[in-house]
Parts: sequence; structure tokens; C-alpha cells
Amino acid sequence: MDINDFSNLAVRVSNGEDSFNQAAIGFQGYGFIFRDFRHSYDSYVIISQSSKVFNMGAYRGISERALQLDTIESLNELVRYKEKYDCLFAGSLKNLLPTLELGGDEILFYVWMFVRTPEGKQFPATFYFGASGTALGGWRSENYDKVFPKNFAQIINVSPFDFSKDEKESLIEALELALKKVPVSDFYGVYQHDGGNALMGVKVGVPFIIELGYEYDDTDIEFYLEEVEFYKDKFDEVYRKMQ
Repeated sequence: MDINDFSNLAVRVSNGEDSFNQAAIGFQGYGFIFRDFRHSYDSYVIISQSSKVFNMGAYRGISERALQLDTIESLNELVRYKEKYDCLFAGSLKNLLPTLELGGDEILFYVWMFVRTPEGKQFPATFYFGASGTALGGWRSENYDKVFPKNFAQIINVSPFDFSKDEKESLIEALELALKKVPVSDFYGVYQHDGGNALMGVKVGVPFIIELGYEYDDTDIEFYLEEVEFYKDKFDEVYRKMQ
């Protein structure tokens, strides 16, 4: 897809013309085009030079709440909801991007997006689950000429780092609600972290995180996947009450 087609797709999606087969969805004037940077022909971004703009999902707003520790009775209050629900983002992305590889060293998923806002602001961003949970990343505008091809930089007119708090909140809400329009695919991935390994995924529509420790094999994974399916009604009662 050339640059003009890419930009036109973003406009159409922001106007309500979703295209799941092109991994492009929108919500109330926002348009999001998702790409698997490992298996995409649209290699317009250099992922390694992006940095986090803000947290999403379970850790959304955690920095602000951490400043109020004197009024928080439990550390659990810092988290909006359980981290396993962020697996639903990955399940939606897996539906849009079947080639997406899930799991790795402090990574569950990592994609890049092209975003268009209702005001016509356009920019690339990253969307990932890493060491600090689900987050949106990006590039600062002063670096655009250094990290993007010239023709791609010409269709970018803002950086998410320049957004106000309200603009960031609106972007987060639109991204989350856009992804909720996408059916969630079952998947699993092994997330490696300082405490060992965690089996993360969605099975029969139920999100889960199961700690595997430092050593595991395929038999362990098969056992836990069967357990989630067999006990699905009790495995995630809180999530089912949210539906």
C-alpha cells in the first residue's frame, strides 16, 4: 500500500468505514490502522526509536494515583482492573493481524498504528503490552525527519506527546472502544519476566494469566489451557459479571 492509499484509508476509517481485512477500524471520528511490524510490507516506522506516551488498560492513570498513596489504603487500588483483561486487546489484534506473534521477553504483543483524530490530526504510534502493562508509544515531532521516510513524514502533522490530558484520555477511550468492535480470537503466549514465565492468553473467550515459574514444557501449557476451558464458568466470574 503506497502512502496516498494509506492516508486515504485512515480518512475512510475515521468516517466510519471499518475494514477488518485491512486491520483498520474507527470510533466516533478516530481512525486506527494496525500493522504487524514483523510481517508488514508497510515498513514506515523504526520501532526501536519510539518511547512510551502513556499507560492504558490495568495501569492507566497509575502515575497520578501513585502520587496519592497517602489516601490509598491498598496497593491494589492503584490498578483499574486486573491485568489479565489486557489480554483481550491482544485477542482483538490477533483477529485483525493473524500473523501477530504473541509472547516474549517482557512482551505479550507489539504493533504499530497510524492514527487519525476527528480534528484531522495524523500520526504513527505503537501499541504494546510490556513491562508496565499495556501502553501507547510514539515519536516526538522533532525526530520525525530522522526516523521516517520523507513521503511518510509528510502525512504526519502532530505527535501524541503534544496532546493535552483531555486529548490523551479521548484517544485512549476511542482506541479501547474501537478494539471492542473486533471479535476476540483465542490465543496464548508465554510472557517472560523477572519472576519466571507467565502463560497469558484467551481461551473460550476467557482472559487468563497463569504463572509457570522458571521451567515449563508443552505438557504444562496443554494442562493449563485445558483447565481454563474446563473451569471457564468459575475461572473468571468477575469478568463475566462485567459483560
